[in-house]
Amino acid sequence: MRRIPRPHLDEHVFLLLRQVQIQSMKLAERQCLAAGVTVAEYALLRIVENTPRVTAGEARKRMLSSAPSVAQLVKRLERKGLIGREQDARDIGRQKITLTAQGRRSIAVARKEIQSALQALKIPGSVLHSLEGHLALISSSLSSYGG
Repeated sequence: MRRIPRPHLDEHVFLLLRQVQIQSMKLAERQCLAAGVTVAEYALLRIVENTPRVTAGEARKRMLSSAPSVAQLVKRLERKGLIGREQDARDIGRQKITLTAQGRRSIAVARKEIQSALQALKIPGSVLHSLEGHLALISSSLSSYGG
């Protein structure tokens, strides 16, 4: 790999991150569609899986999405029978989102499809662990910057 002059290194890394994002989204889209969900639906399902009884507002913050986008996703997933909503016992104006058995199955299928595709890339675990740490640092820096 050729060495990039320092003044251009940050921009080069930024462009590489963008390229990886686009390529990984294409991979995720193919794998999620094989499981019957979109990437956005899968993301919301995973939030509900990891945060049982999450509200749409809390999910919106975690997805970095708009309220109307999340509301659409919730309605779509509810129509598909993958999530349900129940009234918050403490606040009648809030609804909690829950996974259905079918939603858990869809997550499992999509996760298996994505992991299978990623394993086919044959990226060593040591590289992935190192990358995870570096990406967490970049994400944290971007968050503190206001991103």
